[in-house]
Amino acid sequence: MPSHEENSRFRDHYERMMRGRLPRLSRDAGNFMLWYDILGGYLQRASDGERWSSDLFGPDEESVAYADALRSKAVLNEDEKVFLEYFDFLVSIAEELRQSCS
Repeated sequence: MPSHEENSRFRDHYERMMRGRLPRLSRDAGNFMLWYDILGGYLQRASDGERWSSDLFGPDEESVAYADALRSKAVLNEDEKVFLEYFDFLVSIAEELRQSCS
């Protein structure tokens, strides 16, 4: 049974996603936008206590490759930094969702 604290944390993550501005580079990274939308839907439902036994929370391979390519650069511009911060935020949410379903 999901805890109130866990549901509240998912609600906070969802609200942060809805408040925040997507990074400019979001459209350049594979299916990042699709992943963002799906993850947002799962977060919204998880904040109400729903859980799944699923592994659908991770980013697509192209988005991971895009983030890896940015990480390999010696110097990042501001848009690249913002994208990586947001990508890492979504990865951490995906991991929390995955753990809550096991």
